[in-house]
Amino acid sequence: MVHMDIDAEKKYFFEALCLFHEMQWLHNVPVTEILTRRSLDAIPKGWTEQLEILKNEELNNFAMGKTIKAEWPDSLKAYLSRCKEINRLPLVPVLSSVELPKNFRTGLSQKKQHEIMHLANLVHEQCTPHNIQTIIDLGAGLGYVCQMLHHLYDYRVVGLEENEENVNKACARQQKLYPESLTRVKYIHCKVTCDSTDTIESILRREFPDATETCLIGLHACGDLSISASRIFCKIKSVKLFILISCCYHKLSVSKSVRIPLQEKQYFHNFPTSDCLREVIALHDFDTGQFLRAPFFRLACQESAEKWRDMTEEKHVEHSFHVLARAVLELYSKQSRYPGITRYIVRILRIS
Repeated sequence: MVHMDIDAEKKYFFEALCLFHEMQWLHNVPVTEILTRRSLDAIPKGWTEQLEILKNEELNNFAMGKTIKAEWPDSLKAYLSRCKEINRLPLVPVLSSVELPKNFRTGLSQKKQHEIMHLANLVHEQCTPHNIQTIIDLGAGLGYVCQMLHHLYDYRVVGLEENEENVNKACARQQKLYPESLTRVKYIHCKVTCDSTDTIESILRREFPDATETCLIGLHACGDLSISASRIFCKIKSVKLFILISCCYHKLSVSKSVRIPLQEKQYFHNFPTSDCLREVIALHDFDTGQFLRAPFFRLACQESAEKWRDMTEEKHVEHSFHVLARAVLELYSKQSRYPGITRYIVRILRIS
């Protein structure tokens, strides 16, 4: 049975890699470069003819994989079918609306409030059956999650953060808004890497010496931090639970880049982490540096297709305008005599 499971995993990885390799024209270019790289010209004519005439609801259902029409080109139907076959994403649960206490909302967007509240609730649900009272938060930022865990459920929390300015701001907010938490929530300046196990254990012993069972968490653990967190979890004996919400996979550190015509190959230090995937790549001689690059990993950070469920036509127009505006500026910057100025504008648009 074990061998059958391994064979099934290898088959899955092989089929996924084949699809990603064949369809790299669709995902291997930054959105800002779809005009400079002429990506739109790569879309099969038959696809555009059919997709352009979809009504708004049909377009939304297409994005969620719910619309396939008999008159569509066989290549488009085959692509959608293959996408369904390799899709292992779970259904996104419908979460009830939540609201943070008033003194926690200052400076926080609705999205951030949603994330903090639901993560705190998830951590509590998982820790309660194991009677865990101490949390280690990797990449604590300004300490919002740490304070919420203490405020709602009275956890003791060690918040580790690489950015010293963030640590200082978190401590200042704590002094001003949550002074009752000073003995229960600790913010520590610490750069977390795969080799940080001893340092974290030392900090934990110093701050909460009686902590024997802990939970390791991370919200928006960017790039290599997710890998480091996973390896730390395997090494620290007192950590019984690990709750991680990764992001920014495209920020994984690059081990090697090779210039080729029109782009560069990118190889990453911490990809792949799966032994099975690594074996499949080697066995079939896939050059992942050519088609699994930063633009591909960036897609993994996008919101789920469920976002399209109720998207209005006006929202589609607004979204497409912003995408093409960035692409037009990128094209202009490549052709302009003043590329420095236009690239500066592009950078602003990318983060807006």
